[in-house]
Amino acid sequence: MAIYGLLAVPSLSLRQRRGLRYLLLVALAALLLAEVSHRVGALQRIDDTYTDLWYRLAGQRDAPRHTALVLIDNASLARFPDDPLVFWSPQIAAALTTLREVGARTIALDILFGISPERWLRKMSIADPEPARDFDRGFRQEVSKGTTILAGMSVGRDTRSGHDVLELPLPEVLLAIPDLDVQGYVGLANLARDDDGVVRHFRAQPDLDPAPDQRGVRPYLSLAALAAIHASGKSSHAASWQLGQRTVSAADPAARIRFIGPPGTYRPLSIARLLAPGAFADPEVQALKGKVVVLGGGFSGMQDFHFTPYSVGLFDAGNLMMGPELQANIIETLMSGQRDVALQDSTRLLWFIAFLLPACLLFWRYWGWPMFAAGAGSLLLPPVGAWLLFADGTIAPVASLQLALFVAWLGALALRLRLERREREFARSAFARYLSPQIVETMLQRDELPMLGGTRAVATVLFADIRDFTTLSEQLTPEEVVELLNYYFDRAVVPLMAEGGTIDKFIGDAIMAEFGIPVSHPDHARRALRAAMGLGKAADDVAAWAAKRFPHMAPFRIGIGIHSGPVVAGNIGSQHKLDYTVIGDTVNTASRLESHTKAMGVRCVMSRATLDQAGAGVLTGAREVVQVKGREASIEIIELLGIEG
Repeated sequence: MAIYGLLAVPSLSLRQRRGLRYLLLVALAALLLAEVSHRVGALQRIDDTYTDLWYRLAGQRDAPRHTALVLIDNASLARFPDDPLVFWSPQIAAALTTLREVGARTIALDILFGISPERWLRKMSIADPEPARDFDRGFRQEVSKGTTILAGMSVGRDTRSGHDVLELPLPEVLLAIPDLDVQGYVGLANLARDDDGVVRHFRAQPDLDPAPDQRGVRPYLSLAALAAIHASGKSSHAASWQLGQRTVSAADPAARIRFIGPPGTYRPLSIARLLAPGAFADPEVQALKGKVVVLGGGFSGMQDFHFTPYSVGLFDAGNLMMGPELQANIIETLMSGQRDVALQDSTRLLWFIAFLLPACLLFWRYWGWPMFAAGAGSLLLPPVGAWLLFADGTIAPVASLQLALFVAWLGALALRLRLERREREFARSAFARYLSPQIVETMLQRDELPMLGGTRAVATVLFADIRDFTTLSEQLTPEEVVELLNYYFDRAVVPLMAEGGTIDKFIGDAIMAEFGIPVSHPDHARRALRAAMGLGKAADDVAAWAAKRFPHMAPFRIGIGIHSGPVVAGNIGSQHKLDYTVIGDTVNTASRLESHTKAMGVRCVMSRATLDQAGAGVLTGAREVVQVKGREASIEIIELLGIEG
């Protein structure tokens, strides 16, 4: 309603109100463009770039409250130099025992062993069969305790069947799972990548299509989701779960990972600390109590590194995040209940409107370099606003809004150019009758077009009238009268326009002109006097011509009256018929002074106000103090003889 009220403001001209209506249409079109481009994801890659930047600028946002990270690092491998990693099941079993006994809520084992040490030992025909039977017993016993979530993976798609191929823990390990509940204790460790290969989102249930014979027993939840569900004491077979004050279901679309910080924010604990004698007395081991612990690899040469929002900046291309830390961030996101969420539809529309509407009004209000500055500023403000919202966990679209602002700026520019052209054409056609082309161009350059309703100014008004015109008209035919007037007016306007005067109107045989309005001139009084001197010379030329052209006509003479003072000037009339003019006591007085020239027997008189404003060097003659009609106070009038120089 406020916009429609603005469009109806009486002080706005019809062209201005029409321009505002067109501008409102431009704003609506830009709003539609922003919404459509956002919904179809046309600029999603650019929005992701902005959001990635917010993550990098924010740095570490939180401390991990629900999760911890234990890694098999280089120091751990160096402690057991003779044990290949595939033979690490005893060490992992010992670490799991320590974590369970220290009070870890759940352990997400982000390691998938593809080789059975026991079968390998049997294949090598080791003389002592005992190791071949019991090498993995401790690991299987820990799995049977029900505190460890195992990892499975999709390793690709079968080109013949088109189904995803799953790699699961060894059968011997699966048999150790409590109640053989594979779906309740094996989660898929695959990480979802966006189209540009960056890990930004996660799903509780990865989008996989396994072979039909695997669908009944295959894992269907992600490793992180399954660990969070177990840690919360929920059943993995439920339809949905309450995690961190949020309801999560397997059917939920991909959600954004709320990273607590860049790679390295988690301070991983080396598995060697869990395997050391007296590990239970280690304060950092004791700090794992009540946490969901992600146990994975973190050694040199490991391939489990991924691009994240912290990896795609101009100076962050090598800042990758290891898989276990990514899993920990996802579990923390689920258990904390904190999310980085996109604006809802209604709020997003308000977000677009909050920028587009003021920007369009600025584009319409300013012109030239200010308009370009407003356009540049409008493109910079959305990222600033989006960054402030990000601090509160809200992701606001920027690219589609910037596109809409740019289109709105182009639309406003086109509208302004169109209106500018129309106003210039209007000004030239409307003012060319009584202003010199130079004055019109000056008005256009200064953007000083007179507005409907007028403006107040101090100016000098000049009236010039042909003496005894009624008598002259009786001595000439109508055609000759028109010829005389046109000949006179053609020459009379030249000195007036040469001094920057405005030819207000021709009133029968009289000319009304103003100086200092609509284009202001500090020396308007002196200009009027110079114009009067030029007008007198033009009248002498017309008199000489008329004596030859109409020898039977009485001598041609004029009278000129000049007065300076306040006036109200502008386009006065209706929307259909406008005339530029000045009104006020100054106009009436100038007209009365012209009529006194005949009684004084002089050609040109001026008021004391005009003489005072004209400055030094004005040559004067006869003087009188007269009472003019319409004024209570008398006025001194002075004959103008010339101007020095």
